[in-house]
Amino acid sequence: MFIIVLNSCGQSVKPHIGNNTNIKINDTFEIIIAHNFFKWYKKNYEAISKINMVKMNGTLPYSINYEQVDIFIKILKSSNLFSENFLDDKRKYFKKYDELFKKSQQNDGPAEGFESDLFLYSQDVNEILDGYKNSRFTTNKQNNNCLIEVEYKESFDLIFTINSQNQIESITSK
Repeated sequence: MFIIVLNSCGQSVKPHIGNNTNIKINDTFEIIIAHNFFKWYKKNYEAISKINMVKMNGTLPYSINYEQVDIFIKILKSSNLFSENFLDDKRKYFKKYDELFKKSQQNDGPAEGFESDLFLYSQDVNEILDGYKNSRFTTNKQNNNCLIEVEYKESFDLIFTINSQNQIESITSK
């Protein structure tokens, strides 16, 4: 199950939705944002997954490849889906693990912090990106936020926070 936390909730819109038959004309704007994220990520997943953000050469300790991180951040920024806070948090994430690699001297096995996808927190990315279309998207108002639940699998939960500019502020695993 995915949960998307939003600052507003439930206003139906009549957007231009092109050929996306999964979006219904009475879906809320927040549900459309969720669909747009999955659609964007599915389209860009292959290119993003080829970016080698961790330098692994076998004998030296792992380190972050900041040139590749810059490419990653530029791709995210160009999508207009992610807030500056989201991008800053990703930069901090890479810095944190670069420092950990220096301390731990790790040079073997999966790089700590990079064992799974940086958005979906899973190794089953293709399954999720293919299956989200069959998910049930629902909105619920809770306090001043709107929760969009994307029911996919019982054992899989994500929380998306959308800011007032309709950009993704964070994606966390529950």
